Amino acid sequence: MQLTSSVPTLGGGDRPGEDAAYHKDPDVALARMAAIQEARERQQRLLEEASARALREQKEREERKRAEVMEKLKKLEENGGHKLGAGAGDDYLPLSGGASTSSYRPPKRSACARGGCGG
Repeated sequence: MQLTSSVPTLGGGDRPGEDAAYHKDPDVALARMAAIQEARERQQRLLEEASARALREQKEREERKRAEVMEKLKKLEENGGHKLGAGAGDDYLPLSGGASTSSYRPPKRSACARGGCGG
């Protein structure tokens, strides 16, 4: 009768003799740990580079947006800005419900719906 370990392993079930090799030769275990540490450092470095790049791009976007706003303000100053009430004609009456708008009117109710048109 063979007992199995109740401790879950990550990917260790493919090569059962590999664990024995690590226990017999400590250099193999140290090499494995060094490789894992190197991979972690590489991933951390990539994450930091991506974070720095994203921060730099965000600052560039903000700077471009700020420059656009400053350019718009400069154009407004040159043109004299906006005056309240100007631009809309005298014939502009927003609450009058002009000819271009129509209101919803429900259809006329028929007696046929209640069965009164058959006779």
